[in-house]
Amino acid sequence: MPRIGTFYQNHLKRKMFNKILFLYTIALIVLFVTVAFTGGEAAAYNTRDYQIQVSNDGSTWTDMVSVTGNTMGETKDAISLTKARYVKLTIVKATQGGDTAARIYEFEVNGLE
Repeated sequence: MPRIGTFYQNHLKRKMFNKILFLYTIALIVLFVTVAFTGGEAAAYNTRDYQIQVSNDGSTWTDMVSVTGNTMGETKDAISLTKARYVKLTIVKATQGGDTAARIYEFEVNGLE
């Protein structure tokens, strides 16, 4: 199954996004986002609001997941079987409070070839 994992932190002046390009179109089934608490930081730093979108061309995006009010350190978003070549994670609200630094420890996409 294709998978990508990385850590990044970014102070939001606007919505932040991370885009993944696969070498070929895959059928997506589960999306994981791991944030601050699971990475050893305070739960108050967990990403609160985010969106996940997919695309076949990198220009036209389809909403798959829209999360508001998240408090978990790791989320698992199961989606209906969807073919896509690109997946985009957009951070809408970085933390539980006023801190503007989004802390994403891992963004994992699982699917079938």
